[in-house]
Amino acid sequence: MASGRMCEDATAKLFYVCYNKYMKKAQNRSLRRHSIGMLALLIVESLLGMMINIYVQFPAGASAGQNWEFAQGQWLIWVHIVVGSLLVLGMIALYMRAAKLKARTWKISGGIASLSVIVAFVCGEEFVSNPQDILSFVMSLFFTVAVLSIFWGIYKTKKLTD
Repeated sequence: MASGRMCEDATAKLFYVCYNKYMKKAQNRSLRRHSIGMLALLIVESLLGMMINIYVQFPAGASAGQNWEFAQGQWLIWVHIVVGSLLVLGMIALYMRAAKLKARTWKISGGIASLSVIVAFVCGEEFVSNPQDILSFVMSLFFTVAVLSIFWGIYKTKKLTD
C-alpha cells in the first residue's frame, strides 16, 4: 500500500514539474502579453511622473489638506494617479493569473513587480501630502525594480513561447 502512495506522489510531482516548466504556450503568451502591457503602462507612468516633476510645483509650507486641494486642480497629477491605480490592479492581476496557472517564473516576476508598484503608489500618495525629494526617489527606485522584474519574466519565458 505504501509503494502505491509513493508512486502517486511521484507522479503528481512529475506532473507539477512538467506543467510548471512546459506550461501551455498559449497561457504563457497570454501572461507575456499582459506583462508587456504592464511594461508599457509603467513607461507611461514614468513619463507622467517626469512631467509632473518639471511642470507642477506644490505650494511651499502647505499642509497635507492644502496639497491635496492643490492636486485636485492639476489634471497631470490625476492622470498619474489613475495610471498608477491601473498599474496596481494590473500587476496584482498578473500575479493572480500566474498563481492560478502555477507559472513559477511569472509568480516571482509578477509578485516582485506588484510589491514594487504598491510601494511606489504608497510613496506617491505620501508625496502629495508631504512633498519630499526622498519620496520621489523611492518611487523611481521601485519603478525600476518593477521594470527589471517584468523584463526578467519576459526573458526567462522566451523559450516557452518559441
